[in-house]
Amino acid sequence: MGKRLKAVQALASEVPDAAETYKRLKQQNLETKLAEVHALATKAAALHDKYLTELASDDREREHIRADARVRFNAMINRP
Repeated sequence: MGKRLKAVQALASEVPDAAETYKRLKQQNLETKLAEVHALATKAAALHDKYLTELASDDREREHIRADARVRFNAMINRP
């Protein structure tokens, strides 16, 4: 879990200040800032998708474990 948290923290550290209006920036600098924000959004979306995939995989594995436990439990209580 530490690796995931570090990835999220690294991404969060790149997020620009929400209070900044960028009114004083020239057009070229605004375009650069927009490209940076777009790249950050792309990274965030990729991280989001990756973790959703991992969570779905965990859910499937958890269901397999539960099914195996049910089989073992039923076998145990149905012993002659």
